Amino acid sequence: MGNAGYIQAMFIRKNKNRSGSVSIQICEKVNRSNRVLKTIGMATTCREEGLLLMRKLL
Repeated sequence: MGNAGYIQAMFIRKNKNRSGSVSIQICEKVNRSNRVLKTIGMATTCREEGLLLMRKLL
């Protein structure tokens, strides 16, 4: 079958941590698994989340 089923899609994921903070990560989906390409940063408030997202997307 080779790489016929190989599908790649990138997206941004917000992952909640035990401490209550949120990690913002750039991920890629390959077949049925997610691979973290880069962690942008951690935020504790909604404002910090927005700033991290704006900084990375601009």
